Amino acid sequence: MEEKYKVKVNGELEFEFTKDQISAPDVSKSSSSAFHILHDSRSFKAELQESDF
Repeated sequence: MEEKYKVKVNGELEFEFTKDQISAPDVSKSSSSAFHILHDSRSFKAELQESDF
């Protein structure tokens, strides 16, 4: 069984991703906690605010 990671957005929306999905080429790390994401021809900026590994 592949390990999944849970992501909570704005304390409300929750998503699950596999390691392969996170490593996909449409996500690039711009700093230690910031990411640039391309999805369906739209650009998003994301910031990791807290982790629990």
